[in-house]
Amino acid sequence: MENNNYETLFDKLQENPELMSSLLAAKQEGPVRAGGEDPTAQILKQLLGTGATAEDVSKAAESIDANALMQLYLGAGGDIDAKELLDYTGGFKGTNPNNSDSVRALMNGKLEFKELLILIALFKLMTGGKKPAANTYSNTGGLLGSMLGGNTQQSSALNLFNSMLSQQPAQPASSGLFGNLFTSAMPQQSSNVFSLGGSGNSAANSVLQSLLTGTSTNTTGQLLSSLLGANSHNAYNSNGTINVGTLFNVANALLNAKK
Repeated sequence: MENNNYETLFDKLQENPELMSSLLAAKQEGPVRAGGEDPTAQILKQLLGTGATAEDVSKAAESIDANALMQLYLGAGGDIDAKELLDYTGGFKGTNPNNSDSVRALMNGKLEFKELLILIALFKLMTGGKKPAANTYSNTGGLLGSMLGGNTQQSSALNLFNSMLSQQPAQPASSGLFGNLFTSAMPQQSSNVFSLGGSGNSAANSVLQSLLTGTSTNTTGQLLSSLLGANSHNAYNSNGTINVGTLFNVANALLNAKK
């Protein structure tokens, strides 16, 4: 199958963002039963049309997994809205209608989708997974104490935060979105500074406390803490998803601060 057929695949996703939701649901279904067809492959076969071979479907799946917007959308696991993401970024055609530095960086590989997932996780930590009242951030200390004490929603966000960090490279480049934020705030007890399992949880809690209370001595940490607080009131849409504009605006500010 020619490359333009895969472009047609992305055209279909652009025209109907609900198809992205279907792909997400398919990926979340879990292991395929013996003898069954992978749910994602089923959807891709339908999108590619009659005559699509198993190899065509496999290459289409690779194209999906390699695309920055799809990586972000699928990685967010339903925390962002597909249509809003496409509208804000210009979608797979890369038009960038808002002329956003962070959108441009995501498309050219200078910003990793996992870094945006960390921002999503931090917003969820701050708000407990709910759209906050205007003064929520002023009571961050109490929120953090509740979170570390085992509040279900906030613990879930903490797990997401830990998961995102554990997937990061062992030594992130200083030019990354967060720079040396975590390497300077966490004790390096192993070769992977993002390994937060076991006793590492106390280090994660230390990072979170410094970020969410604004007490970090790290310049990037102070900026991130300030940005999260200033944008917490509009971090969520009415449907419960993270506001894509807010997400990229915070990323813009972090990127611009490193210039």
